Amino acid sequence: MRTLLYTIALLLTVTFAKAQTSTSGPQKVYRLPRLDERSVILDSAGRKVDYTAWTTLVNSGRYEVKVVVMENGKGALRLVKMSKAARDAKFAKMGKPAESPFFTTGQAFGKKLKEKSYAGEQWTNEKLKGKIVVMSFWYVNNIQCRQQLPDLNELAVTYKADGDVVFLSVPLDDKKTVEEFLKYSPLAYQHLENGKELSSRLGVVGQPTDVVIDQHGLVQYHTTGYNAANAYWIGKTIETLKTTAGAADVKELTLASK
Repeated sequence: MRTLLYTIALLLTVTFAKAQTSTSGPQKVYRLPRLDERSVILDSAGRKVDYTAWTTLVNSGRYEVKVVVMENGKGALRLVKMSKAARDAKFAKMGKPAESPFFTTGQAFGKKLKEKSYAGEQWTNEKLKGKIVVMSFWYVNNIQCRQQLPDLNELAVTYKADGDVVFLSVPLDDKKTVEEFLKYSPLAYQHLENGKELSSRLGVVGQPTDVVIDQHGLVQYHTTGYNAANAYWIGKTIETLKTTAGAADVKELTLASK
């Protein structure tokens, strides 16, 4: 009799446990649908975001649209700001932007520089020797130039205290126009006064154009046009050059001593 009661109690316990674990039922999985002008995208406060606004933010590479489950259990599309780590992972998968037609990777920059910045500082080939140089050709009323400025500014600020990396801005507008624009859209570069003339002399006829020159005056990265991954690849190029520079310099010294 005691054995029978124990068996019944055990069966009741198992049945109750099963009932407890199955009450929630299967969770519905929401997948990201195809997005277009008819898509209803919400911000963090639950307000609908205009099509032009959310597509601009997504195209900047700083935001993405995700499916979130609301309190009523239904799925909704929400605009979410991406972390830098998430952005970098995304850009790494996108691959390097197409090269510009104005420079050749691995070849010497090959142009004599003697340019004055807005701050009154002279920038020459001699002064830039041994440094990594990032040059950006742009102008105020170009929408693609404006799109990439926040990312370029963030990158320049990151290396602001690094004396081995120099960011040179080559604006095609006059100084007054650029300075007025920079009050609202900062760009932590050294801005060169005769940008239009320099751009013409270098044969750069498309903007935005960005180029990275290594410590030995060789072009290592260059691209024209807006690409959300551009700043990421400029930064990656800088880090690669900083890592390999020491080894390259040691090799040169070794060969020179033989």
